[in-house]
Amino acid sequence: MGEPASERAEKTALAIILAAFVALGIVYSVVVPPFEASDELWHYPMVKYIADHWDLPVQDPNNVGPWRQEGSQPPLYYAIAAALTSWIDTSDMEVARHLNPHVDNGVATPDGNINLVVHNPALESFPWRGTVLAVHLVRFLSVLMGAAGVYFTYRVAREVVPGDPAVGLAAAAVHAFTPMFAFISGAVNNDNLMVPLCGLGLWMLLRLAGEREWTTRQALARYLALGVVLGLGALTKTSALGMAVVTAVVVTVRAGGRRSWREFLLGGLAAALPMLLIAGWWYLRNLRLYGDLTGLNVFTQILGTRGVPADLAQLWRERHSFLAGYWGNFGGLNVPMPSWAYSLLNGLSLVALVGLLLCLCASASGLFRIGGGAVRRTFKPRRSRTRHTSDAGRAAPSSSGVRRTYTSPPPPRPASPRR
Repeated sequence: MGEPASERAEKTALAIILAAFVALGIVYSVVVPPFEASDELWHYPMVKYIADHWDLPVQDPNNVGPWRQEGSQPPLYYAIAAALTSWIDTSDMEVARHLNPHVDNGVATPDGNINLVVHNPALESFPWRGTVLAVHLVRFLSVLMGAAGVYFTYRVAREVVPGDPAVGLAAAAVHAFTPMFAFISGAVNNDNLMVPLCGLGLWMLLRLAGEREWTTRQALARYLALGVVLGLGALTKTSALGMAVVTAVVVTVRAGGRRSWREFLLGGLAAALPMLLIAGWWYLRNLRLYGDLTGLNVFTQILGTRGVPADLAQLWRERHSFLAGYWGNFGGLNVPMPSWAYSLLNGLSLVALVGLLLCLCASASGLFRIGGGAVRRTFKPRRSRTRHTSDAGRAAPSSSGVRRTYTSPPPPRPASPRR
């Protein structure tokens, strides 16, 4: 029998969302001039350095390279991009990446001088070549990574709310068509690899938390695969290390629900070892070179610190710029959308929040049904632990004098005589 019509419709809708996102991302990648996407003018030099030397730069705040603070980022995204473009002669990078000395990066100035670089139409016209070709190839790769991130958002939503396909499709659509996400997906930026890796890791964690029928051995295979994903994420961006904390929680919850110290210890090791083998060398390198596992001490020295302390009052005053940066502030965060667009998107977010709260309050179990179905299945006792022994079937008085009946599973049926 073929798959139900509802499943075909769901797959078709998901395919349309992914195809539309890829098309939108490619449009962004082609239309936005090279190095005019946020921090692309720092990310791409890392790609070029690795492609030229197959080595990593050593950060020096007193002698900053063209990659600036991005040289302190984990290298996986840059290494993949370097492998894709290493055959291209990019010796013209300094010409194609001629920095505009008059731009105020991050500020939409009244004079309209918002270009991060001085553009050379002869270099940037199609057919692309040299550095411009390399940038566009990495951008195309990033669009595909963004599509993978959208897909895993769909999988996560389907895992959290398995009974409503519309939730998964809506989550994928919101992810795909958030303007800033589509814009960054069409740029050279290591976030483009971190997002799908974290989405995949979260999906795997939800499946681990919710699948109580897996034996410890079956779960260990999933923990090992999860550890590989965690390692790849940690080798892409340090913020992906937060997934390790979530993993520790899931291992503890799952092992606690099964009352299994064996799964707690082996599951934790199975997830941690691949992660350490894949990414540990990078953090040890940072410790050796900079005295800091993450290398963020040198990162902040190069990037610079805030002129105003980031207390809660100051962060609240900056909320509008945070929201604009989330929804869509293009170029070097100096090409904002119209103000009505932010008002509309913020309003829709408030409506969605109200809808979520109403959904959770609809019944006493709403919170668990929406957000904790996987955890609830984990703590459901296994059948082998619910069987009673010699007391089964006996009636016993309670302290209040009311008799309670303890039942046992029905006895096995006698075997039928052979004929």
